[in-house]
Amino acid sequence: AGAPPEPRSDVYALGRLLMTAIRSAPQVVPRDLQAIVDRAMSARPEARYPHAGALADDLARWLDGLPVEAYVYTPRELVLRLVHAWRVPLAAGSAVALVAIALLALAGVRTARERDRALSAEARLTSTAAALYADRAASALLLDHRGEAEQAARSSSELVDAAVARGVLAAFGAPQPLVRGEVRPLPCPDVLLHDAEGTVCATPGGLEVHGRDARTLSLPATDAARSGDMLAVLADDALHLVRPGGGPWSLRTAGASGLVSGAPGVYVDRTVVSTLTPGLPAVAPCPGTASVDTAAVGPDGRWWVVCDTGSVVEGRGEDVREVGRVGPVGKVVALALCPDAACLLLGTLRGRLVRVDLRTGREDRRLETGLEAIAELVVAPDGAHALAVDQRGATVLWRPDGAGHLGRTAASGVRHARWVDASTLELVTDALETWTVHPQARPYGWNEDGGIGALAVSPDGSTLAVGVGPHVVLRRLPDGAPLRASSLHGRVV
Repeated sequence: AGAPPEPRSDVYALGRLLMTAIRSAPQVVPRDLQAIVDRAMSARPEARYPHAGALADDLARWLDGLPVEAYVYTPRELVLRLVHAWRVPLAAGSAVALVAIALLALAGVRTARERDRALSAEARLTSTAAALYADRAASALLLDHRGEAEQAARSSSELVDAAVARGVLAAFGAPQPLVRGEVRPLPCPDVLLHDAEGTVCATPGGLEVHGRDARTLSLPATDAARSGDMLAVLADDALHLVRPGGGPWSLRTAGASGLVSGAPGVYVDRTVVSTLTPGLPAVAPCPGTASVDTAAVGPDGRWWVVCDTGSVVEGRGEDVREVGRVGPVGKVVALALCPDAACLLLGTLRGRLVRVDLRTGREDRRLETGLEAIAELVVAPDGAHALAVDQRGATVLWRPDGAGHLGRTAASGVRHARWVDASTLELVTDALETWTVHPQARPYGWNEDGGIGALAVSPDGSTLAVGVGPHVVLRRLPDGAPLRASSLHGRVV
């Protein structure tokens, strides 16, 4: 098939058709009508009408008794044209009308063909996009990036009904990573801090502590922040540290504009990290005008921040040093320290989770959770799990040691979270809820001698096919138990 015909070639062919029609009429052909034919059949393509529509427009003007573009009228001819338009020969007019109809039909056919080609191209593009989303969903599921897998599978399903996307979504019928247990009422509607000793609530007059010795504190707080089991409250130019199980104490401060993270011995404002030890000056953790929005504090008094520039900074007293860097991850709004202080977990404004190995100073894990801005990030005492809570109260359970993403949990509307032990969480929603890590939600792994050459998931999400050299190994999801192995001729790719 060659290139599509050039529009001016169509104009020439229509001009010949028009010439044949008007010459068959017995009347003398008017000069302006002959000029239309001459222009349509000009030997120079650039002198012809640019397309069939322009030729049809000129013919319509001639039929209406109006001057045409193809002919240069004298003043007398213009007057005669307007006065005697009704004298147009009937035979020539009928022939021209037929040609005009043919032109309109041709234009309609061309428009329909262009529309069909556009619809076909759109269908191919939609199918390709759906296939790419489905492939991305399957790959993300195999890597245990369930948030990314679910989002990609739903995007694929919105475009076309694909078996791969259905299989990925079916895999979410597996047990939830967290199982809800006991639900108890809260002592107050606005909880600022909750731990094993009790609950600190916000009241119109200040703070109210519900614990073994209930009491009310009158603190006209301008800002407050939590770090572990400590609540730091900025009020009347003093920093008050409050714990549900112990009496509050305060220290006069100067120039603190707003707390971001409070901890025993350390507080953070929007640009400065200061210690609460009397006599020590404020410390600027980030160079220049770079700022921090949160901090992580260790039990030995060390603190860590991540600057807008990507620098990971560690400090103790006035000793501040850069201990690592992270790539472009977006604004860091939540931090958590691993129990052994060997890693730092970052939560970003766009719902991304990042793990930084403090021994090497490098980022070694990254997870797209599908959440909104991370509001809270808490790590289990054994470091095996981390729970991320976004600003809407949605939650994701993560294995920061590299085992992957255990997925969205059924917990919603979460305002605060804390680990009771390595497998139990207390979540503050409209009530106080206890959740446990589902034993089947723990990730699995295995080694395949010979290297993995290909992976595929069954449409129902129940089986994983692994290509290892010339063999195909079928494993059951979600526990990875081997089902069957087959040998083929040649390497599976």
